[in-house]
Amino acid sequence: MSFGLIAFTNRGKALQAKAQAGTQLNFTSIAVGDGQLSGQAIADLTALIHEVKSITLNKFKTLPGGKAVVGGVLSNQDLQTGFWWRELGLFAQDPDLGEILYCYGNAGELAEYIPSPGGAEILEKQVDIVSIIGNAQNVSASIEQSLIYATVQDVQVIETALNAHKAEKANLSVLGHVNHAVLTATLDTTWSGTSAPYTKTVSVSGILSTDTPIIDVVMSGTYSTDEARIEAWGYIYRAVTANGSITFYATEKPTVSLPIQIKVVR
Repeated sequence: MSFGLIAFTNRGKALQAKAQAGTQLNFTSIAVGDGQLSGQAIADLTALIHEVKSITLNKFKTLPGGKAVVGGVLSNQDLQTGFWWRELGLFAQDPDLGEILYCYGNAGELAEYIPSPGGAEILEKQVDIVSIIGNAQNVSASIEQSLIYATVQDVQVIETALNAHKAEKANLSVLGHVNHAVLTATLDTTWSGTSAPYTKTVSVSGILSTDTPIIDVVMSGTYSTDEARIEAWGYIYRAVTANGSITFYATEKPTVSLPIQIKVVR
């Protein structure tokens, strides 16, 4: 559908002139209707010809060139019957007259049918009106905060913030993004040294010299095997990380292989 020109009413033009002189220009609501223009001059209208629904505002933004965009959501969920959406009006608060019809548009034969919610279609659409505000400096809108929708620009700002958060490492004073992994390795019975401390270096893909991992032996579930692993694991008293490896130190050489699990948090 197309409304073509959204034109000032006489009251809207008068309020706009007051706004140029410093009066508050506050947009209050949008209304839709199905009335036909039958020779009426838009400038003389003080209300929609046949208003069907008033729309609470959820959007207001000033634009270059002395304009502003004002919007709200048109929903059919509280309609009793469907209607041909032909009229569109923007209302504002006049300090002398109260709420007035600021500007108006009529789609005529290009009207769009809005069905009742009893049909298959539940409709919600953002309705935005670009209105002239001239050089008025004191312009606002009565926004219902619970109805505010995120714009594409809003989503992009949020996405940028989330990406920055993901890139920030967490510590005790900073809530950032945490990386963790569980790595595995096996300590066989071949250890270096002829006396304590005995050493063994194993390759661990992904480990870094700056890591301080949690390391423990993995049990098999067989009592005799696990008893031997517990005893051998008790010989190991130190582990030092390097990039891609860990060096273990033992007071005695373990006589059984030790599968280990390494938890890394960064």
